[in-house]
Amino acid sequence: MMKISDILSVCSISLNNVFEEKEDLLNYLVELANNSNKIIDVEQVRNAVFEREDVMSTGVGKGIAIPHAKTESINSTVAALVTLEEGIDYKSLDKKPVNIAILLLSEPVNIGNHLRMLSQISKLLNNESLRERIIDSKSNEQVIEIINKFEREI
Repeated sequence: MMKISDILSVCSISLNNVFEEKEDLLNYLVELANNSNKIIDVEQVRNAVFEREDVMSTGVGKGIAIPHAKTESINSTVAALVTLEEGIDYKSLDKKPVNIAILLLSEPVNIGNHLRMLSQISKLLNNESLRERIIDSKSNEQVIEIINKFEREI
């Protein structure tokens, strides 16, 4: 079964960022995901992410956003992770600012995998101590270590 560590690489993580707007964060996440070399058409991916966000905010509460989209413009499932120095208004369900976001991009043919990955990301970020450790991380490698440890324990 696919794990977060299979789709999130060191080059697709960025820590302690500052953004004014939700749109800036989403654009940056798409650019980070593009570092993976798994994106075929960046603009189509960006459009898919924004279209999904227009349906309903992916700000799930507790300072967490999990923007996601299914798109044929990738050649395999990919993720990007961003932490924010200061939370931003994300129109979250609980109205609280977001300070950590993980973008998930999946191929439309693999809906089951997409839902499993969303579930794993939710479990990871709903764990308050893991969320705090990710936000406090000093390096991308440290984030990967935290995720690997989490996956070994589930």
